[in-house]
Amino acid sequence: MRFLVGIEGIISDDWDYSIHAQRGQLEETTVWGGEIWGDRYDQAKDAVFAADGSIVCRDADARAAGCVPLNLLGENQASQAALDWVSTSAGQTAKTTQTSAGLVVTGALFDLPAGYVSAAFSADYRKEESETKPDQALVDGTIFGNTAVPMTGEYDVTEFAAEFSIPLLSDMFLAHDLGIDLAYRWMDYSTAGSDDAWKIGLNWAPIEDLRIRATRSKSVRAPNIGELFDPGGQTFESFTDVCDLINVELGPNDNRKANCQAAGLPQGWNPTESWYQSNHPGTNAGNPDLKAETSNDYTVGMVYTPNYLEGFSITVDYWSFAIEDAISSIGVGTAVRYCYDSASLDNLYCDLFTRDAGTGDIVDFVQKPVNSASFDVKGVDIESQYDIPTDSFGDFRVHVIATYLEQWEHNPTGFAEDLQVDVGEYTDPRWKAMFSFGWNLDALNLEARANYRHAAVASNDWQPENNNYNDIPSSTVWDFTGSYDFTDTLSMRFGVKNAFDLAPPRNPYVYDGAGYYDTTGRAFFLGANYKI
Repeated sequence: MRFLVGIEGIISDDWDYSIHAQRGQLEETTVWGGEIWGDRYDQAKDAVFAADGSIVCRDADARAAGCVPLNLLGENQASQAALDWVSTSAGQTAKTTQTSAGLVVTGALFDLPAGYVSAAFSADYRKEESETKPDQALVDGTIFGNTAVPMTGEYDVTEFAAEFSIPLLSDMFLAHDLGIDLAYRWMDYSTAGSDDAWKIGLNWAPIEDLRIRATRSKSVRAPNIGELFDPGGQTFESFTDVCDLINVELGPNDNRKANCQAAGLPQGWNPTESWYQSNHPGTNAGNPDLKAETSNDYTVGMVYTPNYLEGFSITVDYWSFAIEDAISSIGVGTAVRYCYDSASLDNLYCDLFTRDAGTGDIVDFVQKPVNSASFDVKGVDIESQYDIPTDSFGDFRVHVIATYLEQWEHNPTGFAEDLQVDVGEYTDPRWKAMFSFGWNLDALNLEARANYRHAAVASNDWQPENNNYNDIPSSTVWDFTGSYDFTDTLSMRFGVKNAFDLAPPRNPYVYDGAGYYDTTGRAFFLGANYKI
């Protein structure tokens, strides 16, 4: 359900305005069948012989309530009555609400020799609300092996922005046009606090056929409701305590030993014997103290559309994004390690677990997202298209999109030893490309498309003693598709995917289900669309 109202108007010959307000709400109900009552399951499987030789539930109160013995020994041995006694369904309702309002004023500030300086000013307000209400049985934990916690969260943000487009030169030698674009946005989140984003852009066309562009900008992403307010639930983990007698000596420097002793754990300390023999309870949850992620961005590119080759264009863009304070979920094992490997105990990791004051054992922890990660990615995007119309043989089109990945580095914790260099691995190959050749004649459209992934490796950290299948060859998969429009309302689509039935490279990593390679093989399809 969504309501939107807007007003547009003219302030003067050079200035207009628009005002909008909207409210939208999405409600969802989810029901899971095949759930089991935990207490009824325990009652039904605990069966005994009655005086008359029949098998009944041991618990008299359960028998009075209708308990039916559940036979677990063998397939299809349980009676339908027993299954009905222990079975149930469970569900939850979720509601997301967005309310927003905004004002935009656009116009021309003044005239320069190369043209008008245009501007846009805006003010926006947005409120996001979300709540999830599971059935009470899930909250109480009476459903076997399944619990849930209600979630309620909201935040609002107020933003003010200004944008300017400034023409500097026009119709001059080596300056068909030259201009600068400036933008600034200030935002105040009720959760993450205030921040700003900005952009400086240069657009230069030395000749009519060639345009060169460059931008330098700062971007911001505030944490969402789930990252902030997820109530989470109980979890159990097994992990190493780096302050024990052996591991305290294995730190990358002296910080570990000093911090363990500063935390009150004497030299030679060990957890209790039972601690290492069990999994430990903790919680997965959101983090209301998250702050916004920031990205420093650079792009430089060109667009070439030659007049002498009508229908042809090529675009090349170099891009670089350096993201700081990225939100990353930290496991308890990582939190314990970096709590004590840091320069002091005053760090975000030490707040994620609790020790018993007497034994020193870690007795509680929370796994939640924190602002600890960083990304540094660079690459080049290339796109070219050539449209070739003919008078008698239809229209042809050639389209190429390619990406060269120069760098992809990710550090989830901020510690140097956790830096992950992924470029060149099968998840992030150096080159990815798509080539298509299309033809349409009247109502018939045909296309041949090739998807290419460059040769890669399974892991950049591979060592010969690991295995003998680190190298992954390149892969090119061809699809042939088409469509035919019978009328304005009826059309048919058809084709074959992976037309040459190319198998993925023979490497276990490419079958991980992530969709990087086609593991289905040749597949035909036929369908129709009808518009009412």
